[in-house]
Amino acid sequence: KEVVRAKQLAESANQAKSEFLANISHELRTPMHGILSFAKFGLKKSDAPQEKIRSFFTHIVDSGERLLVLVNDLLDLSKLEAGKMTMNFVEKPLLETAQAVIRELTPLASEREASVRLECLTDSTLEMDPARIAQVLHNLLANALRYSPPSGEVVLTIAPREMNIGRRRNDRIVLSGLMVTVSDQGPGIPEDELDSIFDKFVQSSKTKTGAGGTGLGLAICREITWL
Repeated sequence: KEVVRAKQLAESANQAKSEFLANISHELRTPMHGILSFAKFGLKKSDAPQEKIRSFFTHIVDSGERLLVLVNDLLDLSKLEAGKMTMNFVEKPLLETAQAVIRELTPLASEREASVRLECLTDSTLEMDPARIAQVLHNLLANALRYSPPSGEVVLTIAPREMNIGRRRNDRIVLSGLMVTVSDQGPGIPEDELDSIFDKFVQSSKTKTGAGGTGLGLAICREITWL
């Protein structure tokens, strides 16, 4: 059974790698083609109407930002796995960070004709790296918006949560913490994929719709929250 299980894991890892290579190739080539194509259009049609020139530059900026996100994700994951990611912990209300992330995602929400509702059930502060926690919230909310139906609602909830720490029944330490929940009206994740969806380069079968993504966002979320 162990040999069969190991074989299945190896085949699954190999399949994930193959899908990643195909996906990463697409994710790199598409914006790069866009940058080069519209830059060439701009050179050839320098006497084109101002609005046309503006659209060329808009496409170049959009493609460049898409490439930058991909490169940053790859670098962040590499640093996290190597233990070289610098974390700057401070006491700060999680509510402030969540509100800032939601503001940043307003254009995406508008594009998807969706909305984000924030429910904060506590005013507690959290010892955290605000930039990295913002990265986690951004990844989760962006995923929820990307796969939400038109006019869908994404709900981000912050609630108090007690955590039990200790391995033996009578050796328990109760800590006060916060629980963050993101819920949406998208296709969801099949139960048999819940264990693998946070692995590198893995995407759910329900979300392979061509909406983009390389399977790195949730892996980065897990690495950050485990630090």
